[in-house]
Amino acid sequence: MQQPNLTVDTVAECFKLGLSILVTGAHGCGKTSIGKYAAEKLGLSTVFLNCATLDVYVNIMGIPVPGEPTGEEGVRKLDVLAPGWHEKVEVLILDEVNRPHDDSTMNALMEIVLERSINGRKLPNLKAIYATRNPSNGMYATAELDPAFEDRFNMYFTLEPGCDLKFFRSKFGVNLGSAAVELWSEYNNTYLASSEENGITYMSPRRMDVLVSNFQLIPTQATVNASLPEDVVVDTEDWYQRLSEAVTLDKMAAVPADLTERTEWVLDADLDAFNGDHLLNLVDDYDPEEDRDLRQLFIDRVLERMCEPAFGMERIRETQSFFTLVTLNHAISVFEGAGEVGKLYSFLTDPKMTAEFAQA
Repeated sequence: MQQPNLTVDTVAECFKLGLSILVTGAHGCGKTSIGKYAAEKLGLSTVFLNCATLDVYVNIMGIPVPGEPTGEEGVRKLDVLAPGWHEKVEVLILDEVNRPHDDSTMNALMEIVLERSINGRKLPNLKAIYATRNPSNGMYATAELDPAFEDRFNMYFTLEPGCDLKFFRSKFGVNLGSAAVELWSEYNNTYLASSEENGITYMSPRRMDVLVSNFQLIPTQATVNASLPEDVVVDTEDWYQRLSEAVTLDKMAAVPADLTERTEWVLDADLDAFNGDHLLNLVDDYDPEEDRDLRQLFIDRVLERMCEPAFGMERIRETQSFFTLVTLNHAISVFEGAGEVGKLYSFLTDPKMTAEFAQA
């Protein structure tokens, strides 16, 4: 029987009905996040238990402690100091529910799913349970769930790996998010189509999320290399170029359209995040006659940033020169029109710079 798609909305509807859900899927494909977002959407108090590291007493049942003296003889019986989440939990997320290998933990989890209680005490506000697990296919350090335990869940879902375009765009920007999803899809579509034939290892959506987050902090090809496991082999130079272009497009989209506002913006802008072509296009937006003063201010700021001592060699090594040879004539023309060609020539004729251009 075909299963319905596992989405935040689907899970939220299940939570409203008080259903318990068991989700199976590969690592890093978003199983846990969907449950968290669904609970947040409904404004429900969520408790997250990582079942791989659970202590049945500390995290679930509570720690035995001496109780208050009772009766004429003042006999003290054992009481239980229960974890604080028992009273407040409305949605309980049991992450990696097939990781524990001891019976006591699994029995406690089974009571929660079956009776919505712990050691006979009801969880008064618990509305729904959301459990996740990796497949029992030999790739993961998991245990087979007891069939009786599995049978206690109301709904079953299998989540196929996939990078959510909306999520990646909202987190990283329209162009960078789209580029990340495209790269992930290109790689994993090959994996899913013929993993045994090509020997391509699965790359999780979470790993792409981490890679792009790292790239935003340190936008170099070395960062792309270091963000990938050894068994994920890709053309990192191509990935670096595509991610870099996407970052620039997102930055370009943030440039104010109004030329007066743009001039204010450029005073604080991180201009070394833009390549020569894009900056030249921004300069060309100003009319040489009508916007002379604004154009001049913009060009002064660009040249000032370009000619900072630390800029030249570092930037060239990362981007293979601020200007490509194709755009160099364009740049000279623009700066001549701005009356700043001398400053540009000083920048380009530095011995180290000249050597770099000679090798280009």
